[in-house]
Amino acid sequence: MKTAEKIKQRLRCGAMLLLFLVSRGFGQLGLSPPDSVILDPNMGQTVTIPLNLSNPDSDSIKAFGLTLHYPSNLLQFDHCDAAGTLTAGWTVVACQESESRVVTVGGFHTTAIAQSGVLLNAVFEVVGETGEGLIQLSDFKDHLETATTSDGIVQVRDSITVGVETTVSPPAEFQLYQNYPNPFNPETRIRFDVPSSPNGAISVRLTIFSITGQLVRVLVDERRTGGPHAVVWNGRNDVGKSMPSGLYLYKLSAGSYSTIQRMLLLK
Repeated sequence: MKTAEKIKQRLRCGAMLLLFLVSRGFGQLGLSPPDSVILDPNMGQTVTIPLNLSNPDSDSIKAFGLTLHYPSNLLQFDHCDAAGTLTAGWTVVACQESESRVVTVGGFHTTAIAQSGVLLNAVFEVVGETGEGLIQLSDFKDHLETATTSDGIVQVRDSITVGVETTVSPPAEFQLYQNYPNPFNPETRIRFDVPSSPNGAISVRLTIFSITGQLVRVLVDERRTGGPHAVVWNGRNDVGKSMPSGLYLYKLSAGSYSTIQRMLLLK
């Protein structure tokens, strides 16, 4: 009887734990700038780039560090602004441009972030040139080590050229590019294209497998709008464990479309 009662108690505890996990969700922690920012080439114009945090655990983020890269031919970094963001009121939130186009960002607090939203705003000035570049996040530290990210595209352009409004054509088809750098250590960037759809955003999944076919990491599992995208893999699996050197596969799938590329982690 005692053994049967213990089994029932364990089953009840297991059911309660499963209910807690289901209600909490299994979303991948993510940190990304906006997919696209389009600006006029007005020198001195201020632009705010939010760093959007998604799916934080209730006890996950009390400290963070990351590196932000920006196109210095288009923008000049000014400062970070925590007002109205998830880090408003934090003990320390600091941003410092360590070298041209590279900003080191970090912060810590005693109370953890428990909701999605804007982690921090990065504020820039437009330098007056036209062109296209990327806002890139990398080198995650502390409680952001398992986060995934995508690049944000910045376009500075004249809205009218020879009397015709300029447009940027989205990709015509899915495309998965070779990662860069490759071989890599400790992180690499994976770019992919999503074609435009009359139904809006398309459900896209980007996953990493070992050479034996074991799932290592889910980098993207969400709806993405038509256009170029990029994510960074930091060489860790879904629970934050650093992966050993070796050959890995990364797979892009959307509906009936699927393609695979190879990459080499070399430590």
